Amino acid sequence: MTRPRPNPRSSRRGWSTLETMLVLPVLLTVVLALVEFAMILTAEQRVAEASGLACRTAAVGRSDDDCKEAVKAVLGKRQFEACEIKIDRRHDAHLGDVVDVRVNLPVKAAAPCVLRSCGVKLCDDTLIGRTVMKAE
Repeated sequence: MTRPRPNPRSSRRGWSTLETMLVLPVLLTVVLALVEFAMILTAEQRVAEASGLACRTAAVGRSDDDCKEAVKAVLGKRQFEACEIKIDRRHDAHLGDVVDVRVNLPVKAAAPCVLRSCGVKLCDDTLIGRTVMKAE
């Protein structure tokens, strides 16, 4: 009399569920980290572009309100409301005078801060864009 062979599948039943439970949190954390870092890098590029455009606007003699509108056009309304803009120039600027524009944006205004639960505190940082030009 021959014994029935054990089904190899029945001995591994439940292992795929266990493996998924172990790997899924790590995989989700990595994916969320990639998304958050991508959002932060995109915001960093926008802040640099906004400071450059605002500085160019100030260098050609436009008003501070025009510079702020230039920043708003690049960042969008939500990020514009959260940012701090510093325009340093003399109001009677002459040709060749230095114009300095800084745009500070808190990271929490640019990304959802999903990695805080993992101990990564990027949301407490600030993205800074600074551009210096000579007035024209």
